[in-house]
Amino acid sequence: MQASQFQSNISSYRKRILWSAVLLSLVWVFLIWQYENFSFQQRTYQLIDQEQKRSNVIAQGVAADLQRSIKTMQGVPFVLAQNKQLAQALKSVGAEKGSSESAIERKQRIRRQNQDDRWVAINQTLTDARDHLGFDLAYVLDRYGDCLASSEQQLGESLIGNNYRERTYYKAAISGNAGYQFALGKTSRTPGLYFSAPIYDGESIIGVVTAKIDISRLAEDIDLAGVFLIDENGVIILAQDKQQEMKALQASAVFTLPSEKRKSLYGRDEFALLEIRPLTHSQGLVQLDQSSVAYVMGGVKLSEKPLEVLHALAVPNIDHLHSEKVKTIALMVIAGCSVILITLFSAMYLFESNENRKILQTQRDRLNEAQRLAAMGSWSIDIQSQTVNCSDSARWFFSIEHSDTTPSVETIIAAIHVDDKRKVLEALQTAMREHQDFHMAFRIVRPNDEVHFVVGDGVYVQHAESGIESFEGTIRDITEYQTLLNALETSEAHLKKVINSCLIGIIQGREDGRLLGANDAFVQLTGYAETTLLAGEKRWQDLTPLSFHDADQQALNNLNLNAVLPAYEKELICADGRVIPVLVGIARVEENERDWVAFVLDLSERNRISRLQAEFIAIVSHELRTPLTSIRGSLALLENGVLGALPEKALQMIAVAHRNSKRLSNLVNDILDMEKLNAGKMKFDMHAVDQVSLLPQVIEANAAYAQNFQVGFDLECGVEQAMIWGDPDRLQQVLSNLMSNAAKFSPAGEKVILRLASSGPRWQVHVIDRGPGIPEEFQAVMFDSFAQADNSDTRQKQGSGLGLKICKSMVELMEGEISFDTSPTHGTNFWISFEKI
Repeated sequence: MQASQFQSNISSYRKRILWSAVLLSLVWVFLIWQYENFSFQQRTYQLIDQEQKRSNVIAQGVAADLQRSIKTMQGVPFVLAQNKQLAQALKSVGAEKGSSESAIERKQRIRRQNQDDRWVAINQTLTDARDHLGFDLAYVLDRYGDCLASSEQQLGESLIGNNYRERTYYKAAISGNAGYQFALGKTSRTPGLYFSAPIYDGESIIGVVTAKIDISRLAEDIDLAGVFLIDENGVIILAQDKQQEMKALQASAVFTLPSEKRKSLYGRDEFALLEIRPLTHSQGLVQLDQSSVAYVMGGVKLSEKPLEVLHALAVPNIDHLHSEKVKTIALMVIAGCSVILITLFSAMYLFESNENRKILQTQRDRLNEAQRLAAMGSWSIDIQSQTVNCSDSARWFFSIEHSDTTPSVETIIAAIHVDDKRKVLEALQTAMREHQDFHMAFRIVRPNDEVHFVVGDGVYVQHAESGIESFEGTIRDITEYQTLLNALETSEAHLKKVINSCLIGIIQGREDGRLLGANDAFVQLTGYAETTLLAGEKRWQDLTPLSFHDADQQALNNLNLNAVLPAYEKELICADGRVIPVLVGIARVEENERDWVAFVLDLSERNRISRLQAEFIAIVSHELRTPLTSIRGSLALLENGVLGALPEKALQMIAVAHRNSKRLSNLVNDILDMEKLNAGKMKFDMHAVDQVSLLPQVIEANAAYAQNFQVGFDLECGVEQAMIWGDPDRLQQVLSNLMSNAAKFSPAGEKVILRLASSGPRWQVHVIDRGPGIPEEFQAVMFDSFAQADNSDTRQKQGSGLGLKICKSMVELMEGEISFDTSPTHGTNFWISFEKI
């Protein structure tokens, strides 16, 4: 029986070996095919990228050579335009285009005029310049675009008298700029680049000088292999293959030009297309016209010139790579299959050699398996006797003493938690009876009442040699894992509750704009159902107006550099179509760099309140200003006795009213200034200002005010001149505010020092008092709106709290700096600084 079983096992094993060989060979072929395809794609992409860079380098080199040639030629007309003889000749012409003079008559008159000695000399000057400077043609145009002189005047078809005012280079030069254009010559009909420059008489432009160079001469020392020079209208004006010249790129601007202009510039009305067809199977490769050769295209624009250099570089190695791929796959398939067959047949040989020791090896394997599983705990139940064999660790789990050598199923069940015993016993009995696998998590209780969470696994086993049926398995302690899992579930539930109770909208998304989660506040804010957001029907971009897409994309891109970004304002599109302003803060999810979380705060109410506040301030300020002016004027008349003498008590009351009206008027003016600064409507008349002259004027303007506090001003100025760039009226306003504050807070009889000092590249003006200084808790908000120290002495000084805010805004708008130093014992030093000029 054992021999028959042995032969049966050998036959079965051989079949498995053969099927395994076939399957592994197929898997090997599949893997090699996939690997080589991937490698081929990588090599192809690398080759294309390498050739693309090479093509770009060639295009950049050609562009640089052309750029140098163009810059050289561009200077020619500027040199010619400096010729005083030419300017004098143009100035002396001074002829107006008569209404009765026809174009032919004007042309004949100009040609007769050109026979004068003065113009003959200018023609010769242009000819000499052409011969020495290397251009092909030069001519002079008057301010009407008529040609008055030419280096080619001796030609039978002379340029003299022709009109060029419709040419782009003429329009640019007559406007005071350098002209530049590709075109066909009106007379020669040869293509070339035209460069022009204005001729000045003082500050007036009286004509234009133009130099032309043949486009092929411009590039005669440049290798044009595969190069196309494209002009501003998308027309090929230079190529090694002359048949490609005067072709146009698809969707070129030349097709939008009027027919007459196309004929004038290019001598033709229709253009053949240079067809550039991308190859679908190789990204980055193209074919030109009907050619089957694959190319990569490199290109670069000439800086500050409307020309573009394209370079087509053939990539012939693609077919070689494909052939190499096929050979490599064939060799690796043959080698791999050979190794698989040799390995499997060697395994079969070893199996047959060792099968006769199987019974002994079975017992040894059971022992080794029990030792390997001892770290978790292994057990085996004899189904017939219901006895249990446990490893040492399993005995510890089930609290089985080593003296109890034959534990039973009941012994194991006794160690299980009372709430889990019944379900474990029923599941185990069912698995043993029906030969099913057993898997269950349950709790066991140690003698010290310590509860452990464990997982039990078991399988039905029938040993072929002995026929013994058993149920064998393992037990694994998952107490720590279960504790962590429970804590995690509790934490997640708590976190979700906190997020949903948050008043700020919170949303999680992925870098491609898909939304992964949103809290209740965000759902209520936008009106979208959470299922709609999470189902992919709406992406982050769909919730954002087009004008904010760039800001959103920039924020997402910056997440790769910073895990947390500063908040920024944008708008959201709600489900009902409303657009609301929000403040958004975005942070990257640490566990997944592709995910982000955003906090969204509705700014609608804040913006509404800010708008109402601004409207209220504007209305109150403007409505108060007019009646206050009338009240101040009337009170001044009464106080000065213009309307007659008043009783002493009435005069005192009027004086009090007059002072308070001034104070209220100053407050309204401060509010209006603050409103203008916030709205960006404050005007500044910026020019050079000498502070040495300005400071005495400021002292004189504020001296009377300081006398009310029995305070004077001292000027410390050790220089004769201190020039800065600013608005003198605004500077006086800033200094007057600082000086009036210093006077108010200085003790009676003291002097406020106004000091002008140099500090490196800047001039500083210091306003120094000997007052009590600024409280430390107030120093951080000194330049805020309506900021005043909270003490009785300050409140008695009658300030609006806007002066320093206005000063800071004005100084910064004039590109200056303002700050202060203060001490309870030495007073306060406010200073402003501006760059020297």
